[in-house]
Amino acid sequence: MRYNVQETIPVFYKEYFTTNLDGYYEKYGWTRMEDGVDFFSGKPVKIYYKEL
Repeated sequence: MRYNVQETIPVFYKEYFTTNLDGYYEKYGWTRMEDGVDFFSGKPVKIYYKEL
């Protein structure tokens, strides 16, 4: 029997980014994951992701 590795192992790709905009990126298919803190400014930011 032969197995195709690409069919047996699912691959998930996600892209992440942070922003301080509210409600803008949801219109373009991005999902808000949670709130975080910017490393440089210490201000709160929203974390979004999108499956590619």
